[in-house]
Amino acid sequence: MIRARDLYDYFLEFNEKRYPDLLSDIDSQSAFGVHFAEQSVEINENLQKIQEQIEQDKRDKIEEINNAKEKYEELMKKVNDLKCECESNIYYPYQKCDRCTIIKEADNIKVNIYECPIPSERRSALAVMFELQMPNEIRCYRDILWQFVNRPKPNPSNNMHEWLRTRPHQSKLGQYFKGSHNCKVKLVSTTKSITESHYSTARQIKSTPLEDYFYDNGLQVQISPTKINEFQDECRTLTPELTDSNYKDLQFSIDNTEFTQNRVIAELSKCSLKLKSTEFVEFGSFRSGHRLQWWNLLSILELDSLSMDEESVVILITHALLQYGPVTKDRKSLICSWCPESHQKLLEDHFVDELIMRLERHLKDCECNWQNELMLVIITVIVMRVFTICNSTRKDQMTNLVLKCRKTAEKWIQLISKNIQNPSLPDSDKINALRGKMVMIGITYLLTYSIYTDSSNILVLTNQDVISLLTIATTIHDNNILNKKTIHMSVFMRNLMRYSEYLLLSIHPIISKLLEESSYESLNEFCAIHWAVVRTKGTMNGKWKKRNKDIYDGWYDGEYESSKISIDCLRGRFFVNKMTIGFLPDRITSDELFRRIFGQHIFEVQAAESEDSYITKHGYHTDGNVHYEFTYDNGYYGSRQLIVYEQYVKTNDKFQLIPPSCFETELPDILVSNYSHWWNENRKILQFRPIHFQDSNFLSDISYVLFSKGYIMMCNTENKQYLINQSSSFFQNLFKRYFIRLDDEPYVYMLRENDIIHIHLSRLGIAFKYNCRNKIITSREYSDMYIDEDQWFGTLTGLKSGLLLSPIAIIKQNNSHYLCRKLIVPFGQVQAIKKSNDDHQTVTIERKSSSTSFIHEYFVFILNDRLRILQPTDSPTGWLYLALLHAMTSHSLPDQYMGMTGMERCFQLLHSAGCWSAQPYDSITRNILLQIATISPKVNFYPEHLTCMIKIDWNENSLPYSMQHFGYYLIVKKLVETSEEWNFMYPSSISNDEIQKFFQSKKYNEKLLAKLYWDYRDSYNPTARLSAQMEKEICCTNSTKSYQPVWNSCSYSTNYSPLRLLDHLYDSGDVNLKDSEELRCFPLSRWLKAEYELKNIWI
Repeated sequence: MIRARDLYDYFLEFNEKRYPDLLSDIDSQSAFGVHFAEQSVEINENLQKIQEQIEQDKRDKIEEINNAKEKYEELMKKVNDLKCECESNIYYPYQKCDRCTIIKEADNIKVNIYECPIPSERRSALAVMFELQMPNEIRCYRDILWQFVNRPKPNPSNNMHEWLRTRPHQSKLGQYFKGSHNCKVKLVSTTKSITESHYSTARQIKSTPLEDYFYDNGLQVQISPTKINEFQDECRTLTPELTDSNYKDLQFSIDNTEFTQNRVIAELSKCSLKLKSTEFVEFGSFRSGHRLQWWNLLSILELDSLSMDEESVVILITHALLQYGPVTKDRKSLICSWCPESHQKLLEDHFVDELIMRLERHLKDCECNWQNELMLVIITVIVMRVFTICNSTRKDQMTNLVLKCRKTAEKWIQLISKNIQNPSLPDSDKINALRGKMVMIGITYLLTYSIYTDSSNILVLTNQDVISLLTIATTIHDNNILNKKTIHMSVFMRNLMRYSEYLLLSIHPIISKLLEESSYESLNEFCAIHWAVVRTKGTMNGKWKKRNKDIYDGWYDGEYESSKISIDCLRGRFFVNKMTIGFLPDRITSDELFRRIFGQHIFEVQAAESEDSYITKHGYHTDGNVHYEFTYDNGYYGSRQLIVYEQYVKTNDKFQLIPPSCFETELPDILVSNYSHWWNENRKILQFRPIHFQDSNFLSDISYVLFSKGYIMMCNTENKQYLINQSSSFFQNLFKRYFIRLDDEPYVYMLRENDIIHIHLSRLGIAFKYNCRNKIITSREYSDMYIDEDQWFGTLTGLKSGLLLSPIAIIKQNNSHYLCRKLIVPFGQVQAIKKSNDDHQTVTIERKSSSTSFIHEYFVFILNDRLRILQPTDSPTGWLYLALLHAMTSHSLPDQYMGMTGMERCFQLLHSAGCWSAQPYDSITRNILLQIATISPKVNFYPEHLTCMIKIDWNENSLPYSMQHFGYYLIVKKLVETSEEWNFMYPSSISNDEIQKFFQSKKYNEKLLAKLYWDYRDSYNPTARLSAQMEKEICCTNSTKSYQPVWNSCSYSTNYSPLRLLDHLYDSGDVNLKDSEELRCFPLSRWLKAEYELKNIWI
């Protein structure tokens, strides 16, 4: 404030002086330049040299003119002795005679004019010389003033001519110019030089007098013009603009400290619905009266009458406190000569005590609430302003408050950084918002360092302060780079950032001195914190050097092993091998291995030690103990493979991520597709961990471990379990005998625990136990049942899938009469293959082509030995799947177990209530229905638009033709239509799937299919026929009806009379009736005779 008051007094005194400034009237008698040049011996000597050179140039020019005149007179003497002969030469009319040629040569003798390069008037000449030989200090000062005046347009365009780019001034004066050609203020003129105008043409010697060859300097003595802003425009520029729609109408209240409370109340009708009327009035009245601003602030802090989380409120308070205020011209009337009336309250200790108490309360309330970063900005601005002005008796208390603000900001940045590093935060918009908060809080942190620029400060800058300062500066820089929405930063934020950069520049001489005294130890410690490579190794002892001797230059260069490090202390830039912080390149984030483990997580990375490798800036998981390094390894034939390392800071362990493709042929599918694989080279183990990096137990949940000896142990059980090799004879014997009937080999794995073998089917989610002592395999889901060695049970003949379970009580022969066996059958595409006419078809269940959503499904059927049938346990899906199995395994002879054919049992199930539903079927049920419908052969007419021939496409090499029932399609369609009658009650029902497309296709002609069913009906057993109701519907559909036209009344219909057969019958006369037996077609010529006219009708 002392400096601000001194500047005001200086310019106030300056405005009262009569002499012009450096930017106007440079050639006036009272101009500074003229006066300076008059007193300068060097300038006067150089001016004398120029003037002497001008005189010499003039003498040379006169001599040149005299020589030209002598030559002209000699030529004219020759002309007097000659006679013109041009008219007599008729052969060469265009050829001049000697006399005319000499006259033309004499007329062409011309001499250029001479323009003086410097004004003849001494005052103007001195002004020009001052511009040429002005001291650099004055030139820089004037350039700064000129740029300050031209702030709105730093490079204004003008049509003026530069002296040093004009002939002859460039050649004559250029050697005396001492300034830089890049300076902003140049010697210019609004008029052109005579030498460059159309008057500069050479003059004929015969008609031009001597004085017409000499001209004074034609350029005006001026400098680059300035465009001064109006005072109102300057005020508008220096006053922040409110952009929030809730506060925009109160812009007038922030412009000055005039009393505007009445106007604010009058403007209440414009108050936004989102803003309370009391807050509207409080905001508009804050600056009413410059002496009341600090009182109003104290009231706001006490009553919380303004929303501190609004940027407009921050702008209001910041602008009011940082503005010097209305200036009192008479310093003697002030309590303190340098403190204006607006801030004199801060010189009262009791008022400052009240402020400190409320500021501490607010700071304590928001200590852990980092969501409201603007509150911290307000508190910090108030604290720093009070510290600057208050009496020395309150400096210690304010210093403690400054340190509390700094500590709070540092704590908030750590908390937000942990949230950003959280792998479960995938929303990029939220991350960008958090980065914006970190930038704002970091800038607030830097504002506290302005305490070191205050002359009354007693706080000493330490090495730890420098490390913290560099950490926050790099945090601001890194988050500005990583935040994709930085371009939308508000004007207030940009101004605050510029101010923080100015503070860093102001205190850098202190930092530079401290770094040199400590041999740059602070930079080594900072690198150990900021650079993850050093963090994983411990300490750093780099060689550092200041890039530039300028005390305000913030660049420092160092070396660590083979890496070159550069730090910009002013802007927080940290480079390793010319690379700063950033995101992983697309070639890494799009890699299949990266996406499998890390998904969409966004890492902040730095350059690692090796080329084209990156290491995460932050640590992850427990206490930030783990860093990830990403690099590419050049493989054979130019292929490049992503390599991911996991480095532990505390233990120095290093794991490498192994691609799952390395284990696809060696391990069960569940160990390949459900886990990520991390190899520890030091301990020679491979850990099976969760597949997703975002898992909270990503490091600790180790399900399996592969040891160097080749065996895999399960870790999350009380007793040790070891994986049995799939290529072993034990595994192959059990698998091929039993478990191949349920699933493929990659989805079956076995774990040994002492004498017990745990057998898991990963896709179906079922398990069994094999006891090595009694050789019995029991079920986990049905603990009282075991796998029967004899898998034949008298029905579903030819089915290669399905596992038969028998009760353990049968072995013990206890109550075997009341026990039932169970059959487990996996879901899939049921396929039948018939190799010859004599053999029964082989039925398999294809699971590879099944939808991934159905691949885990299986069904359990009960063998009811009393009723001699298989009973499903799930309705309607289980009933329909059992019907499908019976249909596909059907034969013309009845089954041994059921005493009926599979087709008959299939129709029994399809007619039963268990298969019918009053609501739409689910996806898996509709898939089963589609498989049943496709058993019927495809039928259609050939060609389709005619009905002369029927085409039947039987399912060859599948079921016997007699088992491919025409009614399967019809009954399935009836089932689907019945289930969809109440579709409107189930909005989430499935209506556009494969079966719907199947019915809409033209592969099956339904009417023809119904006809063929009726033709073959008697060949089917009564049990294998459609229901009586469906047969009745088929008969009604196939019956012929006479054509009955239907007339609908509509707005555009026309009333035509009905057409009858007898209409217009007698229009051509009588009609002759003849017997058809009398008709003779041949020869055709008889059709032209009268008796065969069309009016005859033959009966």
